[in-house]
Amino acid sequence: MLTPTITSSLSAGCLEPGWCAREFVRSKALLERVLTEGDGPVRLKYTLPGPMTMLDQLIDGYYGGDLAGRAAAADDLVGIINKVA
Repeated sequence: MLTPTITSSLSAGCLEPGWCAREFVRSKALLERVLTEGDGPVRLKYTLPGPMTMLDQLIDGYYGGDLAGRAAAADDLVGIINKVA
């Protein structure tokens, strides 16, 4: 099994501010088109995992395995989440 590994500083890269909100709206419109034909609005839940949940799924090869390294990685993830949400 391959596990994603952090090998450099985390950044949002090419994701634009508000990307997640736009993706939610696009997904909801698609779901309404596919599932409802005049039956009313469809409820859609869009959940973003938090930084600690994300870090628990990754191998850290950049920030260091100590508490300060995890905190730095979490801070970078918070910045990314806040940018794209």
